[in-house]
Amino acid sequence: MRTSVVSVLRDEDVTIPCDIYGLNLGSAIAVLWKRTSENNTEYNVYEYNDGKVTVFRPGCSMDNTEIPKGNAELHIPRVQFSDEGEYTCTVINTPDKAEGRATLQVSAPPLADVTPAKPTIQVGAEKTMTCEVYNFYPKDISIRWGQYRKGSSDCEVLEMWTCVKNVLENSDGTYNVTSLLTLNPKMEDNGNIYSCIISHRSLQTELSRNVTLTVTEKEDNTGVVITAVLLTILIVSFLGLLGFLYIRFIKKDPPILSKITGNDELIDMNRTTLTCQIMDFRPNDIEISVCMRRSGEEEMRTIYTWRSEGHLTPVRISRGDGGGDEDVVDMEEGRQLMNGSAGHEDRPLQLEVTPVISRKNLGAFICQCSLQITPSYDLDNGAELSVRVNHPALTSPVSVHRTLNVTGGETLLCGMVLSKDELRRVRTLHVQSPPGSRHGANHRR
Repeated sequence: MRTSVVSVLRDEDVTIPCDIYGLNLGSAIAVLWKRTSENNTEYNVYEYNDGKVTVFRPGCSMDNTEIPKGNAELHIPRVQFSDEGEYTCTVINTPDKAEGRATLQVSAPPLADVTPAKPTIQVGAEKTMTCEVYNFYPKDISIRWGQYRKGSSDCEVLEMWTCVKNVLENSDGTYNVTSLLTLNPKMEDNGNIYSCIISHRSLQTELSRNVTLTVTEKEDNTGVVITAVLLTILIVSFLGLLGFLYIRFIKKDPPILSKITGNDELIDMNRTTLTCQIMDFRPNDIEISVCMRRSGEEEMRTIYTWRSEGHLTPVRISRGDGGGDEDVVDMEEGRQLMNGSAGHEDRPLQLEVTPVISRKNLGAFICQCSLQITPSYDLDNGAELSVRVNHPALTSPVSVHRTLNVTGGETLLCGMVLSKDELRRVRTLHVQSPPGSRHGANHRR
């Protein structure tokens, strides 16, 4: 029997020949088909023994009527990659035996695509062409790139600027691979044809995929660039202007208050100045209130209120009766309370408030608020003084507080230096002396 190679595509039917020579085929005869795989593992495929048939590979068959004629060929339907291997046909006519071998090759032809299908490249630019080859079997494959210059039928094989990636296996046993070609064309390359050429055992002729290259002159983008730059500058400037206008005229920032500064110790009935800075607020719309709570009082009393529009609002003073109600005092009474002409129990600090507002960068404001007071040791020592500020950016007023530390002065009496407390006791004794006493008479003289 002769040895042969049988090639078939996957899912096709195939017949593996086995011609018998030199045997007496008239008597009993047996035929055995076996397959040896690539790793030398042997499998039974089909057996015919004196009319009895055993099928090991489903679907295999022989025409038993052809055996006496010397034909023991094997039919295999829908061949798969697993059917590949060397097939051995053994014909036995006791005591004689004959063998024949045939190699079955199962293949899957490759499919291919080149992208981009219509490549266009500017002079001086670079682009990579991709040839994707897929669904082929076996793994061995050859891919090369060719160039047909415009108007020529000669193919120039391109070996530079080509690259083949690793071959990848699919779940069905076929393979994929990608080949790349990088082009950096000149104008004379316009109209050239580039071909991806594929060789594989499943192909009777080479498979090629062609694309035609279009090369364009380099565009002068100077005008576009200048326009884009100018447009960007305009947009940025416009946004910056909007931001500036928003910050300067629309944005609201709440005020920040410094501590109330001034001398730590205040001297009884001496004029002094305390300072509080109100910073970084916008817009220029603040209300400043000066509040006070003397010893024995439960609540703060508002003794002065001023708004940045420049008008003095009525002064509101809590009488401290514990009821929580407040009396609205008119402007004249407010001035009396401020200059000391009110009753002793409501005698104020002779308060003068001088707010000076100035504008900082980006429209923020700062207010230097000066408080001129004449504190009384008797009334104001230990009192709590507060500057309270309200502003549209605040949900509730903010305030700072300071406790007044007033010290008594000294008075010269009959050659003796008396402290304030000692002088007060002397005055108390003098007031309590009965009429007609020596102290009273001496006093009247």
